[in-house]
Formats: sequence, structure tokens, C-alpha cells
Amino acid sequence: MGIGDNHRHEWIDVMVEAEGRQHVARLRDRMAGADEFDPSRGIDFLVHSREAHRKRSCPMISHRLALIDSAQTSLTVEMAYLGDRRFTAALARAVTRGCAVKLVTAENADVLGATNRATCDLLLRTTGAPENLKVVVLPRMVHSKVVVIDHRFADVGSANFTALSHGVYDEINLYADSEPFARELEAEIDAHCEEGKVASGRMTYRKMFSGLEKAVVAYQSRRGG
Repeated sequence: MGIGDNHRHEWIDVMVEAEGRQHVARLRDRMAGADEFDPSRGIDFLVHSREAHRKRSCPMISHRLALIDSAQTSLTVEMAYLGDRRFTAALARAVTRGCAVKLVTAENADVLGATNRATCDLLLRTTGAPENLKVVVLPRMVHSKVVVIDHRFADVGSANFTALSHGVYDEINLYADSEPFARELEAEIDAHCEEGKVASGRMTYRKMFSGLEKAVVAYQSRRGG
């Protein structure tokens, strides 16, 4: 969650507190690259560190994609920024295998707005917009990054569904295997959706703006951020 009055009072954002020395020690190990991600721990951290990981590598992306691909019944996503086709394809696969997929984002994001809308449109178009897919756009800026799988597993933190989050920026996400926590996150997202609207069929976007945004992201990725 960003530090600012807009994040607290105007935007939709999410923070999580993990209390305990063991979590601090574990986070330090993960940030230093001293140990691998271990979902059997119940609580762990998904990390991309430019200092700890070799250039143009991002271990967290394979773990995040694997979590999405493990979804059997439901997948709830509230995401600030979209555009990485690997994640769009993973969401489409979840829809195709019958998962109830809900994607929540801002109707007009502060940046990458056209890319967000283009990604939602691509997902609706490639899946045929079946009943088990719901894309909800909110009138306020959505800055949270939350993924909930099968009402049990949660991935929440700083990393978006963008190429910049997986290879350029330093990112930290909390992973939790906890049904009560997962359902609390889902309830929070459901509350956000009360002020939104469901996209039906297709979403319009400005192709020129989307192209420009993609070019900027590609340039930043080559330059290292």
C-alpha cells in the first residue's frame, strides 16, 4: 500500500500485518536470497530483488503463475495494473477449466489505464465471456494487488500483473495458506465491488494509448526501470 492520504482515503488499497519475529527473520532471508519460497510453511514471502537475483530473472513469477494454475474452483483477483500476457493467459486457463474467476480493477487507472482495459477486453474476448468469468471495474483507483485461490490461498503485496513487476522492480508479496484470512480478503473485495459495474461482453479502450503504454513499459524493462 502506498504511503499517502490518497491511498488511505480515496484509492482502494490493501495492507497486511504479519506479527512475529519469525516472519521478520524469514522475510530477511527471502530478501537476501538465502532460501527458496516454501508454500508448505503456511506463511511465506514471494520476493523479487534486483540485488539478490541475477539480472533478467524473477523467481516469484513462476510461483505466482503456479498458484493461479493450481486453482480448482475459484479465483478472485483485485489488481492495480495488468498487461503481462503470461498472467492474462493463466486467468484464461482458469476460466476454461471452469473456475469461477473474478477480476477487479479500476475503470480508469492512474497509469496504464488503456492497457488495463485492453487486458480485460482480451480476457473477455478469448474466453467468450462465460458466466464463470466476472470482470468488475470500479470508479475509484484500485491500487491493491490481491490474488485469492480456492477460498484458501492468498497472494497479496506489491507486485502487479506487469512485466515491470517481474524483472525490473523490487517486489514483496505475502503468501498465506489460511482459509479464514483468504475469506476475509474475498469479503473485502466483495465490498469494493458494491460500487463497481460488471463488464458485459467487451471493453472499449484507446488502441493508440495502449500501444504507447506498452512501448513505455518495454523501454523501461530494457533500461532496468
